[in-house]
Amino acid sequence: MRSAFLNISALLIAVAGLNMGLGLQATLLGVRAGIEGFPVLMIGVIMATYYVGYVGGSIVCPRFIANVGHIRTFAAFASMGSVAVLAHGYFVNPWMWVLFRGITGVCFAGMVMVAESWLNRNARTSVRGSVLATYMVVTLGSTALGQFLLNVSEPGGTALFVLVSAVISLSLVPVALSTTPAPPLAPIRPMGVGRLFRASPVGAVGCFTSGLLNGALWSLTSVYALGSGLGAGAISILIATIVFGGMVMQWPAGWLSDKVDRRKVLVGLLIAVTVIAVAVIVITGQFRNEVTVTAPWMLFVLTGLFGASVLPVYGVAVAHANDNLQADQFVAACSTLMLCYGTGAVVGPLVGATTMQIAGPLGLFGYFATIAVISTGFIAYRISVKAPVLDEDKEAFVAVPRTSPVVFGLDPRNEMTPHMDEPEIFPPGENGNTG
Repeated sequence: MRSAFLNISALLIAVAGLNMGLGLQATLLGVRAGIEGFPVLMIGVIMATYYVGYVGGSIVCPRFIANVGHIRTFAAFASMGSVAVLAHGYFVNPWMWVLFRGITGVCFAGMVMVAESWLNRNARTSVRGSVLATYMVVTLGSTALGQFLLNVSEPGGTALFVLVSAVISLSLVPVALSTTPAPPLAPIRPMGVGRLFRASPVGAVGCFTSGLLNGALWSLTSVYALGSGLGAGAISILIATIVFGGMVMQWPAGWLSDKVDRRKVLVGLLIAVTVIAVAVIVITGQFRNEVTVTAPWMLFVLTGLFGASVLPVYGVAVAHANDNLQADQFVAACSTLMLCYGTGAVVGPLVGATTMQIAGPLGLFGYFATIAVISTGFIAYRISVKAPVLDEDKEAFVAVPRTSPVVFGLDPRNEMTPHMDEPEIFPPGENGNTG
């Protein structure tokens, strides 16, 4: 028992380091790209490449783990990820950043899959829900805290890139020193996208919408903030308020979705996204004009509320999809839901950056409002034509991080335990599973 607790604690420390470093890097790249005068659309391409790498890494990394083992895989990806981060600081060129950002996405996907499979092995079935909740807090909390490291040095130099590289490298230590036998990966045989959409249109569209919103949010908010005249200290506070707002709201939104039609909760969250996005546009200047933030504290309040509205969308959409599926379909469906999210996260920075290129910094919040309105319309239509899931058919809401499909092995809604025999992992499209 004590050994399992220590191993889980060590893994959570490693995960905290990863998310702290990668959270800082995402903000730093947006700020530095703005300082260097990269076109906004180019920044969107750079940021989108991370999600391309992440989705690709989630597909190929299991093969590396199967061939060379967990610790060697984690060490290799941590080393490559650390070097890729350093390279950003020494090769300040947008096309080189596209390459380095894609490598970072692949490496982070591999490290997260290793860590989560280890958590699955060490977490007893009776405490999987508690471990998952703790994991959720650690991932979001460390991402938020990482923003304040932006104030350690000037973003125009190389020191912050060195700091991110060091944090990622240190995250290797708890995993490398683990004495736990290498665990098998959780079973993931993705459900076809078409089959998933037929079973739960709102679940699939909700996850895709979450990707569209979050991909642009994490990639371009720092660019918006820099264009609004905010300094490094204010930018770090702004991003942190988004993360903390989302972390606090996860469980209230989930509790409410257990009591009423989850689709109505999604509509409420997306309406809030629209209203807050419009409010940000109103308080920070005229659309298309130079943006000046005259009341930063008001902007911080709004961004905190914005995070509280955006970040719970994914968890509620997953819960709604699960309500419409058989219990033994849960992991397969969630793997595909994560693919929907990843696809949206690739598209989001590209479309968001295009909007900013046309309309200026505030175009980002115009993009958020537009996506939220379109998605609200679709979900409202589904509410009008499909009866809600009966309360007795609902599973209890569980807040899930958007990390890798392996994390669903910790979800108590999953029928399979971490110690069951586990089949091979298949990436989307193999074995005829294309939907």
